[in-house]
Amino acid sequence: MGSLNPVGSVFTSAVMGYLRRGLLARPVCPDCGSKNTATGRLVKLGAGFGVGIVGSILCYLLGFFYPLGRLMIPFLLLFGALMAITPSLGKYCCMDCDAYWNPETPETIWRPRPPGI
Repeated sequence: MGSLNPVGSVFTSAVMGYLRRGLLARPVCPDCGSKNTATGRLVKLGAGFGVGIVGSILCYLLGFFYPLGRLMIPFLLLFGALMAITPSLGKYCCMDCDAYWNPETPETIWRPRPPGI
């Protein structure tokens, strides 16, 4: 079944194409050649918000059954903030092989752990 508004879908696909080519364009991984890359800052923000906010919500819900679970909320928020503000290993990150690199020196690759683990 097609879209009810073909003009809107054409506009949306044009905008998304522009974002992928220009604003959100990311290079190919120099180590494995994958196109599944992200910015290192985005990975750190996602991890920090995941630990801080999602972990705090889970501890809040756990606090209804086990009240000491709510004591962990400030620690989770602090740990999530620390994860979000620490600098990443490189400007770009490959989601497939977990490699970080800078576009100025693509031959230098950092890894938080060896590949395949």
